[in-house]
Parts: sequence; structure tokens; C-alpha cells
Amino acid sequence: MLSEKQTIYLRILELTLPHARNVEASRMHGDMLEANAGLLLELELIHNLPQHCQWPEVRREDVFWLSSEAREYVEKGDKLGVATYTHVCRAISQLLSLVPSSLREDLEWPGP
Repeated sequence: MLSEKQTIYLRILELTLPHARNVEASRMHGDMLEANAGLLLELELIHNLPQHCQWPEVRREDVFWLSSEAREYVEKGDKLGVATYTHVCRAISQLLSLVPSSLREDLEWPGP
């Protein structure tokens, strides 16, 4: 059985991977410059998620991901018009709520 953390990470992958595929396909139709910025941001967000899905509990590595990749996504995604932005931010907020008090001091931002 998957933990809540693992389920949320998988949800983020479910939201971003199909969108990234669709954006890549749209490049063939001339939307290259705008699509690339949002696509790169999404790929930066998810490129390490498979390794985070291995452990059911929130670990220091998850806190680093939240403080770096997730933070950058939240700060830039809306400006870039990323289609999945609202849903992914909601998932990031859920992950932030799972950070145990023993790791909260390592978070470098409070979240969205």
C-alpha cells in the first residue's frame, strides 16, 4: 500500500507527464518559445520524483525537493502559464503539510 506522500508524488507525475508530452507535441505547431519555458519548469519539478517515491515517509530529501524544485515551480509556474499549475500547487501544499516537525526547520520556505 502506498503512503500519502507516495500517492501525492505519483499524482504530480500524472499531472505533469501528459502535459509535458502534449507541450512537446505542440512544438511542431510553432509554439516553441513559450512552450519550452513551461516544459522545462515542469521537467525540473519532476526529474527526481521517482527516487522520492521509494520511501513512504517524508525524508530530508523530500524537504530539499520542496525547498528547491517545488519552490521554483510555485514561484514561476503561474507566470509561465503552466496548465497544471493550480493542481500541482495543491499537491505541493499537501506534501508540505506532511513534513514532520523534526524536519520543518529545514524547509526554506513556507509554501504556496
